[in-house]
Amino acid sequence: MNQGNLISVIEHDICQKQAKEIASNLVMTDELFSMRYFYYPYFYFKAECRMPFLYGRKKFTVNSMVDACSGHAATADLFGTERKIVHQQELLTKKIKIEAAQIQAKHYVIDHLNRKFKALNNYNISMEAKGETYKLFWVLEYTNQSIVIDSITGDFEALNINKSA
Repeated sequence: MNQGNLISVIEHDICQKQAKEIASNLVMTDELFSMRYFYYPYFYFKAECRMPFLYGRKKFTVNSMVDACSGHAATADLFGTERKIVHQQELLTKKIKIEAAQIQAKHYVIDHLNRKFKALNNYNISMEAKGETYKLFWVLEYTNQSIVIDSITGDFEALNINKSA
């Protein structure tokens, strides 16, 4: 008996019905062959930053997420999560380790701060790994294309899948 995995999933707004509506506005056919979903992995970090200012040091927090498949980092707004039990086949496989992700996150936070304050500064940053979290994506398959929909933003990617013999 397959027990499944207990994971932390970012709370999402786009349900199955809404995903179908988004996709139906994009395709010219109503023939939906299949609809499935998968959970995409991210590493979540909290960076405590201290930066020198004219009258002392300013302390602030920056949240960062690193894509566990590609290694791309980004800053993140606060988000809610829920715990779910999912089957292994619904999870994308992580391709990087948390140690490499933490290094990526720290570099990204430093670059982000340099752009934000338009200066190179001596930041004192301590990174705290907050764990793994997953984002739900919907996949709708039609005759000649598949649509992948982000369950949080509703953003989509249409993929042509012209099949030839």
